[in-house]
Amino acid sequence: MSIFSELLEEVKESDIDTRLKIICDKIFDEEKETFENPELIPTGPNIFLTIQCKLKPKKINFLCLERIFPEQYSISLFSKLKNTNERLSRVQVWEVKDSRPEKVMKQYAKIFNMIHNK
Repeated sequence: MSIFSELLEEVKESDIDTRLKIICDKIFDEEKETFENPELIPTGPNIFLTIQCKLKPKKINFLCLERIFPEQYSISLFSKLKNTNERLSRVQVWEVKDSRPEKVMKQYAKIFNMIHNK
């Protein structure tokens, strides 16, 4: 059984938002050590997962999974130029069309891989 399958099994009794948040927290805990700019991580009660992406050498980028409404999500790319005082800004948003945690995470992974392969 994969780690993801084990996580899904652990949280199967919870509501969808809680299940997704628990899964995202575990992923974030694994990934946060690799962030080059942890002080800039977008945070908030509706940001479930943030991972720093390396798109272009002169930019700082984060891919975030956000809850819009209960059981409704979007994936946003936040970006800013390095060595400037500008704030991170949302530069692209993808709608998540399914609320099942495994489908949401699959779409997040697909977008993350697409961004890294640009």
